[in-house]
Order: sequence, then structure tokens, then C-alpha cells
Amino acid sequence: CVDAVCSSTTSTSPIADAGFNASIAVPPSGQPVIAYQNGTELRIAYCADAHCSAATTKTLAQNPGGADETRIALGSGGRPVVLWSDDGSTGLTVCTDAACTSHVTRAMPDFSSIALAMGADGFPLVAGHDNAQGTAVVVHCNDATCASFTTATVEASGDVGEYIAVAIGADGLPVMSYRDTLNADLRVTKCTSRACQ
Repeated sequence: CVDAVCSSTTSTSPIADAGFNASIAVPPSGQPVIAYQNGTELRIAYCADAHCSAATTKTLAQNPGGADETRIALGSGGRPVVLWSDDGSTGLTVCTDAACTSHVTRAMPDFSSIALAMGADGFPLVAGHDNAQGTAVVVHCNDATCASFTTATVEASGDVGEYIAVAIGADGLPVMSYRDTLNADLRVTKCTSRACQ
């Protein structure tokens, strides 16, 4: 959009033959950072300007099955954090700096639907749907690179957690929305602690 009310737009194609399962975050510089799948590669693209007229890319991982979903958030100093699911496996790739000169990938619980936010403590917070159990689950990283984490089931009645989304409230606590498949309802859960425990 060219203004706050989106009275007109500009569209660009900074990367050819790409864009599967994309997710976007915008740092204070205004230059978007995009996570996406390109064939079997999980990549991030760094836009050269606010309109993304050009971009440079970096490959984070090879996913033989192809990422079904990607989510991106920015940690302290603009470090990209990318959550992805790949045919039943889920991973969290954390860049060590804004340019992602190096990164670590952590295995997460297997989720069929995923969401990502940066917690008020500056650590990644993952929300997901455990398809095998039919539950909505939160994974709270205990440090910036998620070397360890705690897992909490936030709801387990019926089959809940599909199409999950997560955000951090003004009070620093996670809030999630997701589908109650059994009752065809939209559910909202507000956590009472940062780790939802």
C-alpha cells in the first residue's frame, strides 16, 4: 500500500519462480524479510527497500518433502526466526544475526498447523495443532535460540487447534485463535503466563 488506508498499491516480483508458503515480517528499517519454500529449499529473502523492488536470498535448509507451511518473526536485532512444517515434522530455524550469517535448527513437536510469535521475554513462542491428539499446544523457548523449551497443552476438548494463530498481548501474555473442528467453532484462548502453563 502507498498510504495508511491502502488507496492504491504497488506490486513487484523480486524473485522469479518462487513464493510457495510465504510468510513476511517487517523490521524497523521498513525492508520486508520473507520466508518461503523454493522447491526443496527453505529460504529467506531480504528486500532491498520497502516496496521490495529487489531482494537477496539465503537458503536455510533442504526439506526433501517441501515445507507445507512457514512462519517468520524477528528477534532482537532483527534476527529472523523461521518456523516450518514438512510432511509431519516441524522445525524452528533461528538466525544468529540479522543477516543470518549462521543459524541453528531445532526439532519441534510434530504439528499439522503452526503459528509463531516472539514472546515478551524475547524468546520464540510456537503454537500448533497436535493432529494425533487433537489438541492445541504451545511451545515456549527457554532462550533466544530455543536450545531447550517447555510444552503446554492449552486445550484438549474434542479436536481443537487447527488453523491456529498466536499473538502477544499488551500485557505480554500469549493469545491464540483456532478452530474447534468437532463443534465448527472459532476458539480463543488467553494464557495466564508467558509459557501458558
